[in-house]
Amino acid sequence: MWVSVRSCAYAQVHGTTAIIDDGAARKQAKRAGVDFQGTLGLLCDAIRAGLLTTAMVSGLADRLLETEHHLPFLPGGFQAWADENGIVSTVED
Repeated sequence: MWVSVRSCAYAQVHGTTAIIDDGAARKQAKRAGVDFQGTLGLLCDAIRAGLLTTAMVSGLADRLLETEHHLPFLPGGFQAWADENGIVSTVED
């Protein structure tokens, strides 16, 4: 949580968005009025911006899950989750 506190402080001072996945830190950021986003949201934004592909993020998500990172799907499930939630388009250039 210490890193998340520092992320919130940095974001607040510099007027930027903190990247926070910890639930308690998200609550603290919300109370402090700090904009925040999780790792998964950041990765989905990168897909929408054309910086990453769905396949790349799927692989990254699987690696995060291997490290006990909590995500709303099981390994191999990013694409289906993204499709079901309208997060990213299945058609990529």
